[in-house]
Amino acid sequence: MGKVSNKSKNPESLLRMRFLHQAADSLAGTCSIISANLCGQIKQISQKSQVKVHRSIKRKICKGCNGFLKPNVSADVTISGKHRTQKKIGLTCHICCTRKSFLLAEPRKVEREKKKKKKKAKNVNKK
Repeated sequence: MGKVSNKSKNPESLLRMRFLHQAADSLAGTCSIISANLCGQIKQISQKSQVKVHRSIKRKICKGCNGFLKPNVSADVTISGKHRTQKKIGLTCHICCTRKSFLLAEPRKVEREKKKKKKKAKNVNKK
């Protein structure tokens, strides 16, 4: 048999995970324990259905308590790094004080496209 993509593998689990993410986002400020429970369910569904959770959603879930990390609501935000390409965002959970950090960088493809556009613009101006 051939490879199966995530979309055709189990679309019901993707829909459920998306709904749970939206619900956890809306409950993050008012009831953080229920929000943490919903994020834990997102992890369980992704493991059982063998569907990968998107990077942006993974970054919003605490590794310690499964809480939803919403900046300045359920988590403190710090930005560190001296060089502009090596800046880190740090999120500290209010519930369990676990710190999660990741790099803040543009994708390389976007940077390459910007450089190509600049070169084309320079070439057009020279002619």
